[in-house]
Amino acid sequence: MTKYRVVVALLAGAGLASLIVLLLNVPLFPVVVTATILLLPGSIVVTAFSPSIGLGPPLAVLGANSLFYSAIAYVVVRRTLRNAEIWRAKSVIAFASAPALLLACLACLPSLNPLWPYRMVQLSDQERILRQGLAVGSSLHQARAFLETQGVKTYNQEMSIEGVVLQRGNRIIIGHPGDLLVSAQIPTEAGEFPCWYRIDMMLVFDKADILKESYIDRFRLCP
Repeated sequence: MTKYRVVVALLAGAGLASLIVLLLNVPLFPVVVTATILLLPGSIVVTAFSPSIGLGPPLAVLGANSLFYSAIAYVVVRRTLRNAEIWRAKSVIAFASAPALLLACLACLPSLNPLWPYRMVQLSDQERILRQGLAVGSSLHQARAFLETQGVKTYNQEMSIEGVVLQRGNRIIIGHPGDLLVSAQIPTEAGEFPCWYRIDMMLVFDKADILKESYIDRFRLCP
């Protein structure tokens, strides 16, 4: 009887964990928050061994939560399926196998599982294009023409005093009197649940309108 209980519990755990992952696609804030909380048990275990952005590697989080909910399901199954009810366990297995496996397969698809990073390749390509088009030594005219082709809206500011205009980690940019600062925050569609990315840009042109320093990098935004 024990093996039947284990199979029923595994099916229930896998199905429930997969369903929770798929609920992240529902465009209702309370549903997404609840689903995220329900995925935390597996996420905590996974990120303890493999630190990462967000809840953790998608398949690892799905597998860890499947085992977590399977353990809970086993306790329930053990109380409800008695030794004399093998026929009942077989009926549950036959009834639940297809839906549980279907949900698990759907939850493994990157297009349906929001835990998979999305449009990260496009984000890297966009950063590369911006850096190549805004190389140090470019003129202000060239930079403006390039940014116009990229559809980037910028904010301009002329420095009147010396000061720090950007500080990110170990990167510090200092502006001097007469420098022109051209900055932008470029939205993107890239993300790693529950966060998404924008590209921050800071260009510093000297008095001769030549680009002398630039910063172009992604910035993670999280709820």
